[in-house]
Amino acid sequence: MTHVCPVCRTTGPVDAGSSAWCAACGWNVERRRTPGPETRYEKLLDRVVTAASRRYGPALHTEMIERGEAPAGWSASYGIAWLLAALVNAGVLAMPLVALALLAYAPVMLLAAIPASILVLLAWGMFPRPWPMPNRVVERAQVPELYRLIDEVAAAVRAPAIHALALSGDFNACLMHVGWRRRTVLQLGLPLLAVLDPQERVALLGHELGHAVADDPLRSGMIDRALVALSSSAQDLRPDALVSAEIGLLAIPFNVLLLGLSLMVEGLALFVLFVAAREHQRGEYRADLVAARVAGTAGALGAMARLQSVDAVLLAIQRYALRGDSGDLDAELRAAVADLPPRERERIARAERSAGIRLDASHPPTAYRIELLHASPVTTPAVTLTAPANARIEAELAALPREIRRAAVDAFRSGRPA
Repeated sequence: MTHVCPVCRTTGPVDAGSSAWCAACGWNVERRRTPGPETRYEKLLDRVVTAASRRYGPALHTEMIERGEAPAGWSASYGIAWLLAALVNAGVLAMPLVALALLAYAPVMLLAAIPASILVLLAWGMFPRPWPMPNRVVERAQVPELYRLIDEVAAAVRAPAIHALALSGDFNACLMHVGWRRRTVLQLGLPLLAVLDPQERVALLGHELGHAVADDPLRSGMIDRALVALSSSAQDLRPDALVSAEIGLLAIPFNVLLLGLSLMVEGLALFVLFVAAREHQRGEYRADLVAARVAGTAGALGAMARLQSVDAVLLAIQRYALRGDSGDLDAELRAAVADLPPRERERIARAERSAGIRLDASHPPTAYRIELLHASPVTTPAVTLTAPANARIEAELAALPREIRRAAVDAFRSGRPA
């Protein structure tokens, strides 16, 4: 099939089941556009982030290609983020003490009670709560071969052993710290596991466990706790409306004050996040290089290519769910990824490059991460997942309870994006 571009009139091919797009002028390369900022405050923040991203994002990408996995050390931005986070955490702890001092030394107790109460409420709202343990935690006895592979990869990257493994319905994976003791939990998305070849699974584990040794500031307990405190307090302070339905216009001055405080706290949270963002993305790049070192360059590149197939995977999950959960979901996911035309892969890569590197994004665009792996020395696997061991992992996953195996369908039906 062919298609004539409505913009530049260039004739190009169209793959069956894929949308038309133009390689000459870029028409319809970005099929989905996220809604832009709405308020003046959001537009201002977007302009600032965009300008900084254009300046620092490509420079970081070039630096990573030139330096590779070499440790960067503490940069100025990392130090500023850590210092601000330390001040925020110290301030949260100091608020109740200041409230007690006001009540103890104020000449009029009633006058001190109001600011003291506000300080206590702010401290309670900003006090960081630990991340809860995720759902669908699987014990070592349920998937011993998968745990063995995780242990082997952790040893290869010199990362601490995980405390627990959780499975989700997302086309994603993450390493998290839960509870007051910050126990390490690895969460793997079943749809992502399903479409990966054996060495690509090793690369996925290498990337996630590599975060433990990649010097990522946003995984620092100090900065993470400060961001949680600032974000939660900004949300709690923001009034629903300037005019209260209960007390009418009299609420305007108080609500304006709350709105101002909310914006100030939110601005501080964004500033801490912004100054740490460059080092956070450096950590993502370094985790990719760790994955290539453990799984081999071919395995890491294969895993990256699978990550660009998220739309095809989501469509396959939707079809399966709407059909009534009949058939083999894993086989359908693998077929959806395998059948993705090369031209569609090219469109996805172009769309990622067109969007550019955003410092406020959780990851650099996958196309840039692939470029880094291509520019790095080719590596052979330090850990190899053999066919028999991979078959045992497949059997373990297939034997899990149905409520775990159907996680992807539940995620789709609940409206959560993968």
